[in-house]
Amino acid sequence: MKEVLFDDFSSFPVGPFPYDRDHSAMGEYHFYPEKGYKGGWFDPIADFDYRGPSWIVTSPALDGVKCMEQQRLKPPKERKAVPVLRRGDVAWKDYTVTVRMRAFTRSEICGVLFRYTSSMMHYGFFLKGENAEIHRVYKTERTVLATVPVKWDPDSIHTLRVTCKGKEFSFFLDDSPVTTLSDSLYDEGCIALCASMPAQYFSVRVTMEDGEYEAYSSEKAASERRVETKRKSYPQMRLFRKFSLGTFGAGRQIRWGHLTGTDELFFIFAQNQKRVYKDRYPFISCLTAVSAETGKVL
Repeated sequence: MKEVLFDDFSSFPVGPFPYDRDHSAMGEYHFYPEKGYKGGWFDPIADFDYRGPSWIVTSPALDGVKCMEQQRLKPPKERKAVPVLRRGDVAWKDYTVTVRMRAFTRSEICGVLFRYTSSMMHYGFFLKGENAEIHRVYKTERTVLATVPVKWDPDSIHTLRVTCKGKEFSFFLDDSPVTTLSDSLYDEGCIALCASMPAQYFSVRVTMEDGEYEAYSSEKAASERRVETKRKSYPQMRLFRKFSLGTFGAGRQIRWGHLTGTDELFFIFAQNQKRVYKDRYPFISCLTAVSAETGKVL
């Protein structure tokens, strides 16, 4: 048995999981990592219907035990994403994922995703109402593959476990079997926490049998070799020139132009001032031209 992931969130400081605090043009048009400790986790959902983070690290008891808490109300709707926090390698195939969690309400799904390749392509094992539900998400289609009556309590911490072997899946709640099913749509993917209602996750563990881990490691090494060989067949990037752009910035895009009647090329930066509300009434307040040859401002 090989443990490929374990987290009890003890390494996290208490507070919000890093998120885009300022929904700016830079954040909308460019990717840049949010500042703060993530511990290998990633929040793929940008939802600015809310202010503040989807996920926080908190310590709900006096014993100092920490958990990752999802605190938004986001029932699944077409073209609306459910809060997700993912981790692992999308090349994982056969494994067992176990989470200890508490769902604060029965009204909507709370649980764990598996064989996750994106927030629009995955399976899910959830608690909802008086049941456990297994979902398959493909693009905008959410299909309930199974619904099984189970006993669970919003005031208690429960253990959800899923074992993936090829197209066969086994589901357990507090070590008791829930159901098994077969589905062949997704044969690989990582794991993710997922809740449409407030929920707390106390630990996450992913294990592989020795043979499963050896197969995964072998396929991953072969894939890395193929990528490296492919890269070597193309011209390699090299640094042309390096200079500071100071505080010029760019509202959304950088433009280029020959501005002096010569072959000298310039960067054109447009800066803006916002007026009234969000991005609805901004105007260009400054244009800066910087030589791509010397870095000097024209």
